[in-house]
Amino acid sequence: MANNTVLFQIMGLRINDALEKIIASEDDYQETQKQADIYANQIDALNLDGETRLLIHRHVRVLNANSCRYREFAYVLGFSDYLELLLGLSHVPSLKKYPRF
Repeated sequence: MANNTVLFQIMGLRINDALEKIIASEDDYQETQKQADIYANQIDALNLDGETRLLIHRHVRVLNANSCRYREFAYVLGFSDYLELLLGLSHVPSLKKYPRF
């Protein structure tokens, strides 16, 4: 997907404004952020050498980037599916095909 599409521009606005306001007051998110801080402090306490710390940092950064990108695509796909449903387009598959629905 091209990053210059209207969907990506809308997503950027929502992430940078509305989503930030939501997560600031969302208890589960704040709790996992605290847990992440605890783990970061525990890693710091290990006094690892620079190369090992850099490897851990790169690994976590790549996982986070991949997770963020996946969520961006999920958001855009959900939004575009919603638009297609509103417009009566037939690209969206029927939920009857999927047994959990």
